[in-house]
Amino acid sequence: MKKTVHIIPVGHTKTTLTEGMRQYPFHKIILVLGKTAGPGEKKAEAVAAEIRGEFGKVAEIEEIHVELDDIYTAAIAIAKNIRAEEKQGSTVMVNASGSLRTIGISCYLACAVTGATLYVALPAYEKGVLTGIRQVQTVPPAPLKDAGREELLILKYLNKHGTLDSVDTLIQGLRGLEKTAQGFQKERARMSYH
Repeated sequence: MKKTVHIIPVGHTKTTLTEGMRQYPFHKIILVLGKTAGPGEKKAEAVAAEIRGEFGKVAEIEEIHVELDDIYTAAIAIAKNIRAEEKQGSTVMVNASGSLRTIGISCYLACAVTGATLYVALPAYEKGVLTGIRQVQTVPPAPLKDAGREELLILKYLNKHGTLDSVDTLIQGLRGLEKTAQGFQKERARMSYH
């Protein structure tokens, strides 16, 4: 039987997280928490404990810890977990219902590059009090164009070296060409296309 794994960034309310997840099959839950224990993270840890208490007997539960303020690093960590679960034959769903905006963006990016399903449970309120969820929506990824060999080379270079001050610096780093070298302007025009 194929397992369904839910990756859930934990926020401050359990309701949207758990009620959204209940709309789908689940066999394993991976809770995403912050690496740094600030005041908000203490609340998230308490919600995670509630989830473990409620679902620990019916589903396998794991935790991963990410940098909450670093969108790309968190996206990479989430994507790695998605890939690892998919490699084991599981279907992976990501529930961004209660996460911080930054982690919600990380989840979107991770799902866009892996093809995992992203969903959110929209909360229901009565007299300003959260009463449950009113709807669960899946969030389709934006269509991504496959990156070519040259684009991947550029992305790997930028990932390794970080932000660069200009295309010229990129050309010097990738091709070893100085600004005064023959063919530099042609290479600059070509690189600017990417």
